[in-house]
Amino acid sequence: MALGALAAILIIGAIALLNQPQPPVSVTPTASAAVTPTASLPPTASPTLQSPTAIATPEGLALPEGCSYVGAPTRTTTSGEWRFTCGGASSLERVRMALTQQGWSPCAPSPGIYGAWKGQFTIRLTAATNPSENPYLLEYPRDATACQ
Repeated sequence: MALGALAAILIIGAIALLNQPQPPVSVTPTASAAVTPTASLPPTASPTLQSPTAIATPEGLALPEGCSYVGAPTRTTTSGEWRFTCGGASSLERVRMALTQQGWSPCAPSPGIYGAWKGQFTIRLTAATNPSENPYLLEYPRDATACQ
């Protein structure tokens, strides 16, 4: 019984200590110091395209003679979209042939879309939905599940 009474006294004492008011803590702000990183971040898992201002064409693709990009590309850090023309209805076919000649391996990321991969990147060619628009190509980091 003495052991039980001792345990009860210890518990009551601990509760009493926890319930005692604590003095307020004063925090004084200090001037912030500039932080200089001492280590670089690890490389990202997937490749990234260069910034839109650094490169204006897809990486690893040269359009065939007589073809050109139309308008400004739409770029993000992981993909880019370009409109192009080769001066006629054969634009898609001419760029498809150029991809093969430049070592891109064909694949079909989805029905009705021509795709090819090379190194760490995939290119997808798509016809314009509106006859007054030009076809476009999209380049993004290679996704082995979508393009094999």
